[in-house]
Amino acid sequence: MSKTYKGDVTGNVVELNLLDANEGTLPNLGTPTVITKNTGVNEIIQIFGDIDVATTGGFNGYGADSEAIVLGTSCTKIGFASLGGNRYNCQLVIPDSVTTIESGAFYYATNITGDLVIPDSVTTIGDNSFGSAVFTGCTYGPNLTIGRNVQLIGDWSFGLNSNLTNVNCYISKTVIDENDQVFLSSTNIATIHARVSDSTWTAGTNQTIGGVSGIEVIKDLV
Repeated sequence: MSKTYKGDVTGNVVELNLLDANEGTLPNLGTPTVITKNTGVNEIIQIFGDIDVATTGGFNGYGADSEAIVLGTSCTKIGFASLGGNRYNCQLVIPDSVTTIESGAFYYATNITGDLVIPDSVTTIGDNSFGSAVFTGCTYGPNLTIGRNVQLIGDWSFGLNSNLTNVNCYISKTVIDENDQVFLSSTNIATIHARVSDSTWTAGTNQTIGGVSGIEVIKDLV
């Protein structure tokens, strides 16, 4: 049965909607909210509004085993260490309302399936601190697409993912080079596709990019 919990955590409205996987589509919860924790297994998490570790009540690292996670289009920020350490058993879809994904946001969020797309709305992934680790240890893949408006990617942000083999990169190489361990230990990355018109990328094989060697750069994106 569908269950909704509402409460007040450090002055913030908190709403948790749990829906058994066989119950169909989640209801529209209306105004922007955030969740506390998933308290069950094989349930669907729906989040509206910006997400911050202070207002998710310790959802990070809780060990939730969910059927799906749905981020609403009122979400503009996925905050520091807010959704990591859980098993989501689904593809992660970041809505094109999101502009900022902070450090550790999905740190070791496992059982994420399918490709990951960072939409063009996103400008910031992590920060310049050592070990930003936004998506470190996640299991998406084999493809990662980085939207054309990202201006900063922190170290380790796409690291430690053996499923990742290809990156479609619409940003300049200078953004990747600013923090030189962006792909730390994602050693199965074989190809990076870049824009034809971007002179910061050089096509060719056996390149070291973001801390991973042996990558072929193919300039074929528009």
